[in-house]
Amino acid sequence: MEKISDHVFYYRNDDLNKFFYLVNEGNAVNFVHGTTVGNYISLVHAEIIVAAYGLSQKIYSKGINGVEDEKLEVIAQNWIDVFITI
Repeated sequence: MEKISDHVFYYRNDDLNKFFYLVNEGNAVNFVHGTTVGNYISLVHAEIIVAAYGLSQKIYSKGINGVEDEKLEVIAQNWIDVFITI
């Protein structure tokens, strides 16, 4: 890992000859200067993970796809269970 700036890091795997840049610790770049998305970003991250899994398992066909409503409901309920306190 190489620090490029306060919010940009460069990661490289020499064995695979692969690299990527990570900006704002993986959070939305437009929130890098003070504004916060708080725990809500966890909803987005969870949907990305579920979608990536679906792609890796060839659950989705070629073209534009979306995560199924049932899975989104599970993500939302898990988020509520973790982050909402009464």
